[in-house]
Amino acid sequence: MSEKYKTSLVFKISVLVLSLMLIACLSVRITYGRYITQENHDIGFLADAQPPIYLDSNEASDKTLFEPTQWQAGSGQISGTFTLSNIAEDGAQPPDKDARFRIRAFVMEGAQTELNAEGEDKQETEILTPEITLLADNENVEHPSKAETIKENTDFYKKNQKNGQFYCFYESIDEQNESDELEFLLQGGKSSTLTFKLTLYNAQISSSQIFICLERVK
Repeated sequence: MSEKYKTSLVFKISVLVLSLMLIACLSVRITYGRYITQENHDIGFLADAQPPIYLDSNEASDKTLFEPTQWQAGSGQISGTFTLSNIAEDGAQPPDKDARFRIRAFVMEGAQTELNAEGEDKQETEILTPEITLLADNENVEHPSKAETIKENTDFYKKNQKNGQFYCFYESIDEQNESDELEFLLQGGKSSTLTFKLTLYNAQISSSQIFICLERVK
């Protein structure tokens, strides 16, 4: 066998070995890359479970209306109280994580109607926008609110099918930007409760038109 032929054969074998090694490396890299990508993708979309919030023994869903459990009428005002907790009943295991949320009041749109002597509608008078405050546990100052009309294209309306006004609560009347809206906390790792008092002033309105809505803060 000539020296030239031997050199050519060795070169071809070397090229073939290098090609096979390159193909093997690329295959391993692609497979590993797909694995890493898939793992990251799964982790990125794995949402942590939210700690529960209970009204009495029923779980209060995010952005779903519920009614205060107790109402009291006073001179030119009505007040409703409700208690939120991170456990459904005494002795239950509390969640490890804190539950952060905002409280909002919702006043359903309505009207008062007067009747004439024949029992027919005489006139319809719109209910005036009430002044609403919120008082939480261990606080001495009632928090003021700002009203916002619910529009039919919002997720809230689509979910609850009610027209009316939302009332968002703030530390003071001078702090009414969305970023300053009050937040509350049920502390995780132990049984935690908060009792709230909602008061409506100077409003001729039935308590059946007033609801509470909590919104989770992530």
